[in-house]
Amino acid sequence: MHLAATANRLPNKVALLEGSGRRTTYGELWRAATSLASFLQREATVMRGDVVAISTAGTFEFVTAMYGALRAGATVAALNPLFGVRDMAARLQDVRPKIVIASPETRETLAEIVEEGTLRSPERVLRLEDVGLIAADQQQPPEAVRLDVDADLALLGHTSGTGGLPKAVPHTHAGQTASVRQRAATGRGGESSIVLGFHPLWFTIQLTVFSGATCVDVAGLDAVEVLDSIERERVSEIFGRPFSIETLVSAYDRRARDLSSVHLVETSGSALHHGLAEAAAQRFGCALRQAYHLSEATGSVNRTLLHEVNAETVGYPVPDTEERIVDPESCAEMPIGEIGELFVRGPQVASGYWQRPEETAETFLAEGWLRTGDIVRQDTDGRVYVVDRAKDMMKVYGRNVAPAEIEVVLREHPLILDAAVIGVPSPEGGEIPKAFVVLSGTQEVAPAELAAFVSARLAPYKTVQHVEFVTALPKGPGGKVLRRALAERARAGDLPPHP
Repeated sequence: MHLAATANRLPNKVALLEGSGRRTTYGELWRAATSLASFLQREATVMRGDVVAISTAGTFEFVTAMYGALRAGATVAALNPLFGVRDMAARLQDVRPKIVIASPETRETLAEIVEEGTLRSPERVLRLEDVGLIAADQQQPPEAVRLDVDADLALLGHTSGTGGLPKAVPHTHAGQTASVRQRAATGRGGESSIVLGFHPLWFTIQLTVFSGATCVDVAGLDAVEVLDSIERERVSEIFGRPFSIETLVSAYDRRARDLSSVHLVETSGSALHHGLAEAAAQRFGCALRQAYHLSEATGSVNRTLLHEVNAETVGYPVPDTEERIVDPESCAEMPIGEIGELFVRGPQVASGYWQRPEETAETFLAEGWLRTGDIVRQDTDGRVYVVDRAKDMMKVYGRNVAPAEIEVVLREHPLILDAAVIGVPSPEGGEIPKAFVVLSGTQEVAPAELAAFVSARLAPYKTVQHVEFVTALPKGPGGKVLRRALAERARAGDLPPHP
């Protein structure tokens, strides 16, 4: 385990900094995780291969529980405590945990699920807030567990669900190790790094522990408090989705901070529009970079090089990763510069979905290739540019149009806070773009003005032909827009007038 090695090397180095002011060293973290592993084996009868589901609330408690479960030989499934009954039930139904280590919010949701009869109660439910006390009460060391790193599972993650119901993805110990080594090899993390991540904690903490960095937890904090933490703790690296960075930019504009410690801001998960890239670079004093992450690939697939300033690309494949860009229908290789679907192969790629053979056969192909479902292009130097999801591509007047391309332009309008685009049926056949728009304030903007704004920047056939103003866009737990929910909304009602 990486935690054991780092704790042995840097026992007094601070591993975790929490908003409450609590600080935990690597030595303290390893001792707590080891003691919890002893409890899980002896008192909770956790054995090699059992699934332990853990709420991601409470930094020290979650990290202790995660590494304690791994030390006991278990597989970890992380649960977002903000999940509602439907989302929580779907994930628990998938992974069937023996034990749930639950925050108060998760316990309430779990009780409701069990009461409804949707799911049988796990064998044991532990209070997440008791993890520290449980670990401190153990007197015996845990038993050694012999693992097959290429076959035994470390993590059961889930897809974001933006293209349908979320699917569990099993990741082996070898795959997890490959992923964290790839991220470290691209210059992320390091013993001198103080890392703040808006990504799921299990993802951020692995790089932190592997590299001996310090992780700053901002769970539950608003944007003002996050900026205060960045300034106070001298954060050096920030990882998040564009909407998280945008909230920090807005908070900074209300009161400036000293953010000179930050040397890397990296986004992933959705398109980064030019206006946000420029605004964030001015506030943080460093260029924004994009990365390309996949649930099916234990995280990172592409990253921008640290010395390059190019906010449009997601960069190059991480080490030991191969990529092909193909025609989505024929799977024939596409020429450089032409758009196509991205296929990926590497040691971090999972072997399939958890207990879903049909979906596995569609996505995980022969010879280790993963069909990503993302439409991309590549420049002559090998940089990759994500265009959109293959399933979301529109056929407008016989031409392929990416909703994300239009969304990026709409978000650059000074009166628009957020936007999402879907294809709706055209009376003339095919599809036409419809935009769902969230305004940034009380000032209104005419649909015709938005159409003109887009057509001045893109080809005429990419102009939005229907506009609906909404107060918020439906998003998944990771912040991605759920276009399928917007498509259902469009099918359920009449279309607004043409602008």
